[in-house]
Amino acid sequence: MRIGIEDAGVAAYAWTNANRGGSHTARSAITYMLYQVESGTQCPQTMTFAAFPSLKQHLTSAQAELGWLEKLTSRIYDHRDIPIGDKDGITLGMSMTERQGGSDVRANTTVATPVAADAVGPGQAYLLNGHKWFTSAPMVGIDCDVGPSVQPAVHATLATC
Repeated sequence: MRIGIEDAGVAAYAWTNANRGGSHTARSAITYMLYQVESGTQCPQTMTFAAFPSLKQHLTSAQAELGWLEKLTSRIYDHRDIPIGDKDGITLGMSMTERQGGSDVRANTTVATPVAADAVGPGQAYLLNGHKWFTSAPMVGIDCDVGPSVQPAVHATLATC
């Protein structure tokens, strides 16, 4: 993880070099080369890369104050299990696989329901009810859970992403 994030900048390369032509192609090439040597870090680094546009579009003011976008694109791998606000860099993982459906998201049964009926949407608290068979990277700062009838809910902060 440290080599991919701090040395190669895999997770953030396309976003931090967006003003340069070919930033996505360059990121793909760097990713391809890195994962030939170490494929075990591919999922959390790819999830961190892929989450940036969605989080940027739906970022709440509280998440912005915590520096979520800056921490997602930083070249610091902070593996510490501490609140996001205290981290220097964050990565994103995913809990998608369920026992009954494997990686077929259409078979997922996990449901997120708002903790408060009048507080729905990004940045609000949700209760997750279901069973995840596999989490891509339990050491990440943000973990998205995928269910069929709700938007992914980030249970690290209990806010939708």
